[in-house]
Amino acid sequence: MQPRGPGLPALVQIAGYHEAGHALACLWQGFWVETIAVYRHTPGAGTTHFRLTDLENPHDPASGPGIAKVAWQVEYHNARRLMRVMLAGPLAEAKAVGRPLRSLGSEPDLVACKEIVRHLYRYWQSLPQEAGVEWPGGRMINTTRDEVRRWLRQHQNWERVRWAGILLARLRKMSGDQLAEMVSDRGLPRGQRRLGLARHR
Repeated sequence: MQPRGPGLPALVQIAGYHEAGHALACLWQGFWVETIAVYRHTPGAGTTHFRLTDLENPHDPASGPGIAKVAWQVEYHNARRLMRVMLAGPLAEAKAVGRPLRSLGSEPDLVACKEIVRHLYRYWQSLPQEAGVEWPGGRMINTTRDEVRRWLRQHQNWERVRWAGILLARLRKMSGDQLAEMVSDRGLPRGQRRLGLARHR
């Protein structure tokens, strides 16, 4: 297990890693983090609030096959962004405690990912056949999970998640700007919009 802050209950610290994973993935995907929190009176519980920015699809699939293809690309891209955020929490927790994802209480995040896939499937069904868009298959969650794991394996990304988790467990609540300040102190420019987290390879 990764080191935790002195005197912190284990479940609160693990929740810190989980929420830090969500929050740092938000910054990676260009979402603005409002607040992140863990709850000492409900050990293991926490929340990450972020703005769903830049998710509006400006393209109308009914405008023609070409526009429908572009609309699908935007919708698919946004769905993957959200799934990365949802999966980063439980995957950070799994990495911190050294246990497989399936053994953790990550059901709400996985349910959210399944709902994103269902939404995407309904959107795909609404596209005109002339657009020639093929359904990418049912392994999107697994593919995104592997992508996020690669991102977390990068040393600088994991160090930021780990330290954010430790600090969050101590403070119980942080604003998104506090989070950006904290990770910026580790060699990054200040401010959420300028915060550059390494992309996965």
